Amino acid sequence: MHHNLSQNPQRAKPARRLLVLAISACLTPYAAHAQTSSPQRVEPIVVTGNPFERAIAGQPWSVLSGEELAQRQSGTLGETLNGLPGVSSSYFGPNSSRPIIRGLDSERIRVLENGASSVDAASLSFDHAVPIDPIAIERIEVLRGPAALLYGGAAVGGVVNAISNRIPKRAFKQPTFMLQTQFGGAERTAMGAVSANASFGQLSLHADASRRETEDLRVPTFTLPDGDTANRVVNSALEATSGAFGLSHMTANGYIGASFDSYRSKYGIVVEPDVTIDLKRDKFMLAGEQRVAGSLFNTWSGHFAHTRYQHQEIEGTGEVGTTFKNRGYEWRVEGKTMQYGPWRSVIGVSGDNTRFSAVGEEAFVPPTKSSNAALFAKQEGKFGDSLIAFGGRYERNRVSASDVLDEEGDSRFGPADSKRLNLASASFGLTQKLSNSFSLLSNLSYSERAPSYFERYADGVHVATAAYERGDRNLPKEKSTHFDVGFAYKQGPFAAQVTAFSSRHKNFVSLDFTGEFFKEESEAASAQKGGEHEGELPIYQFRAVPARFSGLEFESSLRVIDAPSSTLDLGLGIDLVRATNRASNEPLPRIAPTRITFNATYRAGPWKLRGEVVHAAKQTRIPLVEREENDAGDGTTGAYTMLNLSAAYDIRVGRLNGNVFVKATNLTNELGYNAASIRSVRELSPLPGRGIRAGLTFTF
Repeated sequence: MHHNLSQNPQRAKPARRLLVLAISACLTPYAAHAQTSSPQRVEPIVVTGNPFERAIAGQPWSVLSGEELAQRQSGTLGETLNGLPGVSSSYFGPNSSRPIIRGLDSERIRVLENGASSVDAASLSFDHAVPIDPIAIERIEVLRGPAALLYGGAAVGGVVNAISNRIPKRAFKQPTFMLQTQFGGAERTAMGAVSANASFGQLSLHADASRRETEDLRVPTFTLPDGDTANRVVNSALEATSGAFGLSHMTANGYIGASFDSYRSKYGIVVEPDVTIDLKRDKFMLAGEQRVAGSLFNTWSGHFAHTRYQHQEIEGTGEVGTTFKNRGYEWRVEGKTMQYGPWRSVIGVSGDNTRFSAVGEEAFVPPTKSSNAALFAKQEGKFGDSLIAFGGRYERNRVSASDVLDEEGDSRFGPADSKRLNLASASFGLTQKLSNSFSLLSNLSYSERAPSYFERYADGVHVATAAYERGDRNLPKEKSTHFDVGFAYKQGPFAAQVTAFSSRHKNFVSLDFTGEFFKEESEAASAQKGGEHEGELPIYQFRAVPARFSGLEFESSLRVIDAPSSTLDLGLGIDLVRATNRASNEPLPRIAPTRITFNATYRAGPWKLRGEVVHAAKQTRIPLVEREENDAGDGTTGAYTMLNLSAAYDIRVGRLNGNVFVKATNLTNELGYNAASIRSVRELSPLPGRGIRAGLTFTF
């Protein structure tokens, strides 16, 4: 039986006590230090997830910016980040791909744009793209592991924050301009972008625009499920356009600004050769920061974002099959204390509200409303060689669904419904310097996540997954405990870091095959060929199961040449994750295999040459129900090794700074499949084949 926790005060009390204790702990140190201590300076390192703008105690993280980001840019956020330690992608073809962190995806990864949620329909279905074009982004920050303390249960797997300068936070001494273009690759990209920044007195302005076009993706020759062969991914072309304008007012103690940005794209659906998605997203955002000298809370910051999202799935005849809409807003306010002795604290409140609807023949979720309100506190202290961080979060979540009547007047998804949950999170992180060369990093956290609207209310044919999906409106909240520990070493030319992690989930929401089949005259059903259940769709159910995730991440670098005119660095990276349904002792689906990356980077003057070898092991840890033979295989993915080479040249002429690069990927044209993508698309869309891409960026 489902219990509404918001109406059960006895069960809600531990969550409230947790927050009260966290806030009390965050403020207590000031009573002792207010009269005797003076502020201490720390070197700032801006990292998402830490309001103190320095390295996060115990939290593994990665940053992409500059030349590295330009060379990794893809048409999707997931593929741009794929290959970072612990990060893979869902890869529904080249145009729709969400990041996967440590085996967790969808609702468990929080995707942000300039700190605000990306309101879209991407987590509902693998074929729905995240409406963020990486070309417009200056920096991407990735937190691996739970960040629910600041961002809620939706960040139980990690956070991806795409950062741009659309709301300027500083004054520009003189106007700056950026021009960027790329072309080539296995998808035949043609892309261009421009941006400009300028200040006029206390006003700072920003504007940018971009355009990207691709053709159908070229891949090594492969066998389709029906036995035919192909060397292109059918219906995988893309057109995307984005633009933005921002304005800020600067003062000696802060800024306040606003921006408006728009994103449009049209791309093909790999599993439906005659269907195109026409997507549009408009976003308005306010943000500001104010420093207050002599006050306990010496810095206040916040933002408000309102997003209107829509995409239509258009048939080959031009008829609109289904229209998906999501409207939402989000707000956040934080107050940071001044530093007394080793201590600093932050207390904040946040909230969001979204309205989702899907109308048409492929709608399998009713119209829903989701809202969330939260209060959080975090404390950080530096004691000699120790950096610690701890805190708590309390939030109230509500999801409601409307009643929808079919043509006969019957309820399509069941009666109208509303669920409320109280959620709590807590974390503790430690970074301990053990010697001049050796450091310990560890993090322990507890998180609670509310099931999403589609996990509760889905009921219908989901064409993208070629399945009939059923939700469970009585799903309990998902509880998880996470622990990771790592060691970092740096001595002379050698540096390395290894992190081991483990998490246990109670009521982990998993989409499992029921053993039943659904027969309906539809394109998805007719695509099922062969066997006893030809023309039928497997029925999948969202269920709460106990689960365990564990894995390892390793990074190292060695400088073998360190001359005044040139350097040579070697790097090695390894990451692996194992995920198990503890009830059945079977592997969970869509987990990336062990991956090993070796790279060598040579720099001489303005030149940079880089070689990279990426090896992915065979993935045989899949649920038994997914082991079904067809002409494309048995559901497992084979091992592959890919070779990538690049050359870049820096240009410096007066105020003009530029970079020109050429990058060759998968030089041996190796056939490979992404084990983290769903099988219905994996066997139609292998990884990209051989491609050569060139690009240049100029700023002046």
